Amino acid sequence: MSKDIIQEQEEFERHIFKKYRKSNKPIFEVPFSEFETSDFRLLEMTCVLIKYSLGVNWNYTLWYCDEKVIFYERRRSKMEYKYTIKIPYGNRNTYYECLFRINCLIDEDGMFMLAVNNNPYSLESLVVIHTNTNNKEIKELIAYHHIDCDDTKGLTEILIEQRNHRWNTLIIPSMDKQIVFSDTLNSIFFFKDTEKLKKQGFGNKVNTERKKIFISYCHKNSDIVHKISSMLSDAGTNIWIDIKSIDYGDNIIDHVMNGIDESDLCILFLSGYTKESLFAKKELYTIYKDIIYDMKKWLIVKLDDTNLDDIIHGLNGYKYYSYINDDNDLVDVILKRIDSL
Repeated sequence: MSKDIIQEQEEFERHIFKKYRKSNKPIFEVPFSEFETSDFRLLEMTCVLIKYSLGVNWNYTLWYCDEKVIFYERRRSKMEYKYTIKIPYGNRNTYYECLFRINCLIDEDGMFMLAVNNNPYSLESLVVIHTNTNNKEIKELIAYHHIDCDDTKGLTEILIEQRNHRWNTLIIPSMDKQIVFSDTLNSIFFFKDTEKLKKQGFGNKVNTERKKIFISYCHKNSDIVHKISSMLSDAGTNIWIDIKSIDYGDNIIDHVMNGIDESDLCILFLSGYTKESLFAKKELYTIYKDIIYDMKKWLIVKLDDTNLDDIIHGLNGYKYYSYINDDNDLVDVILKRIDSL
């Protein structure tokens, strides 16, 4: 780096620290707009430089849904207590008094962060708490209100675990008025309460009636397929895939056949590896048989240049999608197909 570039970077870091790092708390947020670039590679490089300026205990994560970067310190103080608690999205108002009291107990170096998933098919809300004091009182409040709590996960674990999910986040400062606290929490929820959700069609009935997608693939293609299936789940689709739909002790063949029978659309991810997988071929033959008798809708996704007739004779006669590393385009194609059924 030239001296001019280094000086420019240092000035930018000073600007960031002065504007956004306003306390000793182990976290601060910077909007993407501060970086003046649409190239995420450059944004990542800048974040790495800021991270090293902060020190070895700091890290960062990009939250694309909120279009911001969260810088957080991985503190190792034995005195620091951490909690991740789950608050029912639709009934959250009944927990606001408890959360307000917890927020009042957190010391000035601690943290109270709300994370909300506003996807109507997977509504969730988490509260991440760090504090050095009042551990006993906070645990008693959580237990008294029967709140689902994990005291092994804090800020670092949640940011790493949830970074690819569509969460909105908000860091809540210490407040002395409950009504202001409640209004602040409500500001990042898209839907107000359970009754409102039911009126808008986002109740439990929606989940059970959503069209189901069955995914057939060879495990040697799992990296690509799991990434696509995760994107589909984030978009609100109902996915059947072996990694999440088969539990320990279940009969694999029975569950696969039930998954096919209950599905509205079967997506076949095919490649040269498929020819080597007898189990994948068993799924294919079952789906292929149903197609012949007009019982099932399907979509073929060809992952490489393999000849589909080498997998099952006649597959080349069907229109297929040729995957060329464009995940978003493939997800759009699948969503349009399931919406058309």
